[in-house]
Amino acid sequence: MGEKSGWESFFDGHAPVYEENCFTKNTLAEVDFVVETLALAPGARVLDVGCGTGRHSIELARRGFRVTGIDLSAGMLAEARRRAEAAGVTVDFRQADATRFAVDVPHDAAICLCEGAFGLLGRGDDPIEQPLSILRRIAVALAPGAPCLFTVLNGYAMARRHGYEGVAAGSFEPLGLTERSDVSPGGVPAGIPGGTELRERGFVPPELALLFRTAGLAVEAIWGGTAGDWGRRPVALDEMEIMVLARAGAGGEAALPKLYSDRADWFHLLTAPEEYREEAAFYRGLLESRSLSPPRTLLELGSGGGNNASHLKAHFDLTLVDLSPRMLAASERLNPECEHLVGDMRTVRLARLFDAVFVQDAIAHLATEEDLALAMATAFVHCRPGGVALFAPDFVRETFRPGADHGGHDGGGRGLRYLEWYWDPDPGDTTYRTELVYLMRHEDGQIEVEQDRFELGLFARADWLRLLAAAGFAPEAILHPEAGEGPGAELFLGRRPAADAAAAGAAAEEG
Repeated sequence: MGEKSGWESFFDGHAPVYEENCFTKNTLAEVDFVVETLALAPGARVLDVGCGTGRHSIELARRGFRVTGIDLSAGMLAEARRRAEAAGVTVDFRQADATRFAVDVPHDAAICLCEGAFGLLGRGDDPIEQPLSILRRIAVALAPGAPCLFTVLNGYAMARRHGYEGVAAGSFEPLGLTERSDVSPGGVPAGIPGGTELRERGFVPPELALLFRTAGLAVEAIWGGTAGDWGRRPVALDEMEIMVLARAGAGGEAALPKLYSDRADWFHLLTAPEEYREEAAFYRGLLESRSLSPPRTLLELGSGGGNNASHLKAHFDLTLVDLSPRMLAASERLNPECEHLVGDMRTVRLARLFDAVFVQDAIAHLATEEDLALAMATAFVHCRPGGVALFAPDFVRETFRPGADHGGHDGGGRGLRYLEWYWDPDPGDTTYRTELVYLMRHEDGQIEVEQDRFELGLFARADWLRLLAAAGFAPEAILHPEAGEGPGAELFLGRRPAADAAAAGAAAEEG
């Protein structure tokens, strides 16, 4: 996994004696609390992020749950596997960075306890992006509506403990609520390099609610949660930890169409990646020809099942953002080399700049000018000066015609066929309607029928150009040479002025 981080080295050395710590002595009561609070069904699939020596994972497995344990430290995982074998249980332990891991199937619940990764900062880690990345990975790994439970360091207590003296001594950084310590030789178990710098992040409840919501997790409760004293009670200023109960599906995921949420594993039978080859090549040509310098990094907003990405990834370093964890999971199976993040294109902020930004037909799910303007603002703040943002709606008001479509694919023993019908019930507003019916054939031959309804945005060409200009772009309308007046006939491109370099740097720092 490359050069070890400070925390990886620390836990590799600390693993043999980790369970001698006083805070590890309440495992049975803690797992009782986890099972009750998360309302785990028999045999539920549980993800343990930062599982350490596996004390919670092993006890959950002993009770019949299917557990996946993720940890950065090979030493901790070796102890975990030894203890699981001694207990006679099976746990799927995996070595991975909590900010970058992926799982094969959606999980029914997740835990991240006793600072098992969340807020343990590496030397170059951003104190906001590190925990947010972990939350996004967990959101992708969870089934829609699945709960998760965290314990994190209490930022109130951390600040009160360090005080002005800690700030002056450099052991506490108040802006990031981060404490620093150096591991000195002889002061810790053998195997930990001397001079290793460790950084731990504290959190306060309002910030936690915002971080979780940004990642696509809805906070249901925040309690005091110090090890050995878990309970559903208010946070005390001086206790060590805070507990957070949250649920996947925040930010509108639960209201998404069926094929973008609970039926997302059928998505590639609705629309197959190979059908996007020519379309993706056209988009690539526009991004490259309109940019002032060759683009290398590309942010796709509303990336869905990753069909475009499957062709664009050979030419760009891709970051894919979508509101639906289930769609991102489908995309990850297709595009494992790409970065996947849960986020709403209207509000997501990644604190970095990209050479280009791309939004295909997901932009049609924004049905008001206000939402469309928010998505354009997101594209602008992530686009480097001189870079471009490309939007590819299905229709503009001037060329919209009612119509119908049908299709589908077979694969993996299953098949899907669909009928799509779209029309505009009220030409005076900014929406049109699409009705979709799916026939889904399972491996055993059983047929299911599902229906989805979309209220999609429909804006005039002048409105697109006006809103792009208001966002700060130099706008351009582009006709697709082969689409005629059908879906995708007109695209809109905005170039961020090269003179915006100073402002862009400031925006990226603010995130």
